[in-house]
Amino acid sequence: MTATGHGFCLRSPGTIRVFIYSTTLSGLAIDLKAAAAGLLTLGAIHVGFAALSSRAAANPVRRTRTLSALHALGVIAMAFIWQHAGGLHNPLFLMVFALPVIGSIFLSRWQPYFVATLAAVLVALIASSQAPELRWYVPAGLSAAADWLGGALVKATGAGSLPFAGFYAPSAYFVVLLAAFVIMLFACAVAAEYLGTIFERLDGQVSAARAEAVRSQALWSALLEQLPLPAVLLDANTHEVICASAPAVAKFFGGEESVIGRDFFQAIQFSYPEAVQQLIDGAGGVERQSMVRLGDRLLATEVRVEHVAQNGRRFALVMVEDTTETLCVKAALDVADHAALVADSQGRILAFNRPARVLFSGAQVGAEASRLVPQFDSSARWWDPGLSGRRKMHVTVMRRVRAHAIAVCLALAVVSRPAASAEQPPAPASAADERLVLTTDGSTLTGGSGGGGGSVTWLRNIDSGAVIGAGAEYQQIATAHWTTGVLSGSVALGQGNKTHLYAEVHEGAGDIGMHAFHYSLAAAGVLGTLTPRLSVQLEERRIDIDTSHGNLPKLGLSFQATPQLLASASYADSVGGNLGTKLATLRLDYYGKSFSGIVGAAGGYAAPSVLNLLGQVLRPSPTLTEGFVGIGKAFARSEWLLLGDYQDLAGFKRTTITLACTVHLHARGQPR
Repeated sequence: MTATGHGFCLRSPGTIRVFIYSTTLSGLAIDLKAAAAGLLTLGAIHVGFAALSSRAAANPVRRTRTLSALHALGVIAMAFIWQHAGGLHNPLFLMVFALPVIGSIFLSRWQPYFVATLAAVLVALIASSQAPELRWYVPAGLSAAADWLGGALVKATGAGSLPFAGFYAPSAYFVVLLAAFVIMLFACAVAAEYLGTIFERLDGQVSAARAEAVRSQALWSALLEQLPLPAVLLDANTHEVICASAPAVAKFFGGEESVIGRDFFQAIQFSYPEAVQQLIDGAGGVERQSMVRLGDRLLATEVRVEHVAQNGRRFALVMVEDTTETLCVKAALDVADHAALVADSQGRILAFNRPARVLFSGAQVGAEASRLVPQFDSSARWWDPGLSGRRKMHVTVMRRVRAHAIAVCLALAVVSRPAASAEQPPAPASAADERLVLTTDGSTLTGGSGGGGGSVTWLRNIDSGAVIGAGAEYQQIATAHWTTGVLSGSVALGQGNKTHLYAEVHEGAGDIGMHAFHYSLAAAGVLGTLTPRLSVQLEERRIDIDTSHGNLPKLGLSFQATPQLLASASYADSVGGNLGTKLATLRLDYYGKSFSGIVGAAGGYAAPSVLNLLGQVLRPSPTLTEGFVGIGKAFARSEWLLLGDYQDLAGFKRTTITLACTVHLHARGQPR
C-alpha cells in the first residue's frame, strides 16, 4: 500500500506524544492498517489516563500501579507502530521513545529506567526480526532466547514489511544505531530523574507556601470577623466584599451573611460614595463625615481606609464608625449661646461647643477639665447643682480649681464608713470593763494625692449588758479635712442577752479648701439572735455631710459557721435625700487562739458630683467597689489589728492602711 503525504499524531496525557511523518516518496510501503490499530490503542490508553486522572484515588498505590501498566502498554503500542511504519528503515521514529521515558518520572522514581529498558528490549527484538544478522552479536547463551522471543513477536504482531526493499546496510550500521538509541534512552532516564527531584522540591515548597497562605487567610478572616469594630475587607480593584466583621454585618448589612461577594457600594448606600471610593482606589485615609442611608434612617459615619497586600492582590480594609450620636450632641451644643463642657466622672472632657473653644483655648477631647475651669470664690460651689438642678454665676477666666477631686473625696467620705471598719455594735467584755481604742491610717488617691487621719475612743462597761463610749476623729483627703466627736452606746436585753440595741453619733465640721461644711452622721440599730448560730441586724443611718444628705437603712445577717468563724452579709439602700446609694457587703471574721483575721468585699452605687459647667449631674450613680483584709494579734493587755482597704469609685481609686490598738485599762475587781 502506498502512502502520499499523510501525517499521524498519537498523544497520551503528559507522557506519550508521537508524531509520525512520512515523506512523499515513490515506492515507500507502510502497513497503514497495523499503524492505525496502534493509533487506536494509544487513543484508548489516553482515555484510560484521562479517566484515572479525573477521579480522586481511594487507593493511591493501586492507582499508581494501574498508570504504570498503561504507560508500559503505550510503549508496546509505539513499538508496534514503529515495526509497521518502517522499522529499521525509519530510524528517526526511535526518537519518539524519549517522550514516554521523560514523562514517566511523574509516576515514580524508577519508572524512567523501567520504560527505557522496556523500549530498548522491544526495539532490539523487532530489529533482530527484521535484520537476522544482528543475532550474531548476541552472546551464545542469549541467542536461543532472542530467536524464540523474536519469533513469538513476529507471530503476535506480524512481520512488518520493509519500506525500501532495495535498501541495504551493513550490520555494523544497525548495531551502532541500536547502541546510540539505548544510550539516548538511559540518558533521558537520568535527566528525567534529575528533573523529577527538582519538581518534587518545587512541589513541596509550593505546597508549604499554599498551606501557609491558607492558614494566613484563615487567620485574617477570623481576626476580621471577631474585630469589635464595624470593618469590611474589600478587593481594592473590584470593590467586592471579601470579609466583614460581626458588628459591621449586624449594623450596616442587617445581619445578612450573603454580603460576601457583593459590591461594597451596593451593599452600603453612601449619600456621596465618590469620596469613599477615592480613598479605596487611592492611598487610603479618613473621611471624617460621610452619610449612610440605612433603610429610612440617615447615619453620620467616619470612614477609615487602610490598604493591605496579600498574595499579589491589593485589598482595602474599610472601617465605618457610627458618629450620629456625637454629631447630634455636638450640633445641639454648638447652637447654645453659652460655653459648655461635658466631662466624665474622672474629669476628662468628652465634648465641648464652639463658645467653649473660644473661651478655653486649651479645650480638647480627653483634656483635664480641672486645668480649664476657673477658680471660684470660696463661698461658691459651682460644681454643685443644688436643689434647683442648675446654677448661674460669674467666673474669672484663667483661674483653676480641683473641684472634681474634692467632690469625689467627699462622696467617698459619705459612703466610706468602710465595710472593713467596726460595723458590729459595741459588745460587753467579760474581763475588761474599760478600754481605749487608738487608730491611725494613711491613704493614697488617684492623681498622686493622698490623706490620713486618726481617732481615739474610750469604752466602758457599765454592767454586764451595757457599754458606753466617747471619742474624737480627724480625717484628711486631698485638700479636704474634717474633725468629729463620737458618742456611742449599746445595751443588751432579754434573757441571755440575745438582743442588743445600739446607737452612735458623729458630729463635727470640715473644710474642702474653698469653703467649710458641716459633718453629721447618726446611726441606731438592733442586733438579735435568732438561733445559736444565726443573727440578724437592722440599722438606720442619717447622713448630712456638706450637701449630701439622706437616710441609709441596712439589713444584715450573721452566721456562726464554727466557734472561730463568723460570716456576715448586709445590704444598704438609701431612702430620700441625694445619696443614691445601694451597697452590698460580704465579710468573714476569724477568731483563733494565736491570731484573728477579717476579709470582705463591698460593691454597689454611690453618688459623687460630676463636673459640669451648667451645674448639672451627668452621672448620679457611679459604681463603688471595695475590698478589705486584716489580721489581728493579742499581746498581754492589748490587741492589735492591721487592716488594708481598697476603694474604686468610677475610676477614682483610694487605698487605705489602718492600724488599730485596743488597750484594756483594768478589769472589774482588779486594782487600778
